[in-house]
Amino acid sequence: MKNTFDRSKIPSGQKPRAFNFPEFDRFKLKNGLEIVFAPHRKLPILAFQLVIKSGASYDPQGKEGIASFVCELLTEGTKSRSSYDFSHALEDLGTQFSAHADWNGSFIEMITVKKQLKPSMDLFCEALFYPAFKNEEIDRVRKRLLNQRIRVADNAGSIAHETFSRALYDDSRYGLPVIGVSSGIKTFSDKDVFSFYKKVYQPQNATLIIVGDLSMAEAKKLAEDNFSAWENSQPYKITEPIFSQKEQQRLFLIHKENAQQAEIRIGHLGIERKNPDFFAVAILNQILGGYFLSRINLNLREDKGYTYGVSSRFVARKALGLFMINTAVDTPNAIESVKEIIKEIKSMQQEMVTDQELEQAKGYLTGIFPLAFESGSQIAAGLSNIVVFDLEDDYYRKYREQIAMVTKEQVWNAAKKYLHPDKLSIVVCTDKTDVEAGFKKEFDVRVSEYEAEG
Repeated sequence: MKNTFDRSKIPSGQKPRAFNFPEFDRFKLKNGLEIVFAPHRKLPILAFQLVIKSGASYDPQGKEGIASFVCELLTEGTKSRSSYDFSHALEDLGTQFSAHADWNGSFIEMITVKKQLKPSMDLFCEALFYPAFKNEEIDRVRKRLLNQRIRVADNAGSIAHETFSRALYDDSRYGLPVIGVSSGIKTFSDKDVFSFYKKVYQPQNATLIIVGDLSMAEAKKLAEDNFSAWENSQPYKITEPIFSQKEQQRLFLIHKENAQQAEIRIGHLGIERKNPDFFAVAILNQILGGYFLSRINLNLREDKGYTYGVSSRFVARKALGLFMINTAVDTPNAIESVKEIIKEIKSMQQEMVTDQELEQAKGYLTGIFPLAFESGSQIAAGLSNIVVFDLEDDYYRKYREQIAMVTKEQVWNAAKKYLHPDKLSIVVCTDKTDVEAGFKKEFDVRVSEYEAEG
């Protein structure tokens, strides 16, 4: 049979499949704990996410990383169970349990089958209400994190990423990794851990998300039975810092001897999550560097052959997030790669995107959207975003409609408003031997050598 498929042309987009983000309800317990419940009855599985609205940005000065450290310890045993016993109790039930912190909050997550709900929820509450925070576990987690910090010196990508954060956020908490740095991690004590835990792990500072095969009545009873006795203490508030764009473009060349590739990070401060131009910026980013057909990927990968991949993104945070482009190229191509990326950023401001670019970007975003919410845990993550960023309850139900409404003019205006090619922070981590002179001819360069943490 003759193949009539034309591989020289990109297939036209198909009509997106029908999708509706699940309806959900909210209610509160007397202690202030908010509950968000979404029924999801495809499988007899339940997904839970406890959102503590205090993450890494709440770390006290000198104790950067403590929010993440507390989350690590919540999975390492309780007052009545060792770390080994706790993990094996979960394993016997087939229950997944984890905890992590990021810039927007601290999160405890659990996935369990319905028939194991009671013993699984008992373990969840045991970890939340009766953590052991034993010194031997603190020392073990500390050792692991310190080794992780030491390994950063071997990874040019990690060096570039951390240098980029410092370039944007200077000496603020946001300029350091979520897990902190070695000098702080070494000082963490059980007193520090208990202090942070007591300050932020309060029902008035939390939302419990429940997704799965339950009725509303069952969800309310579960919440009342397990969380109504949770008590509050004095609220712990912070003022998120205010950041502003840098005055001029800067390039940071981080020397890593004998590096064969150059890790590149380019960008500046981004937009707030509730910015009214959010959807225009989403399309803008998609066309610039958000997927395979983006301008910078077609340029650097398909045309020039400099890289296996390059991407851009706007990262949302409670405080002002960031816009970042990242890639890795052979060191001899580093200078031209940086120049080509900047050229593509400027091109977004110089003229409107084409009809084809607009429709392809819209088609991609609306087409993959349902894939993000197929499981209960994915739905819980979406509800977590609604909680953390205080989005409208119908945000995800209107998402594809909002994307479809974006025009070329709006994308162009967003590019002119939110892209700042003259204020970029550019980080290149590689062996400087053959590129330092070339970069200095083109940019305001600051050269340094990464110092490994001891």
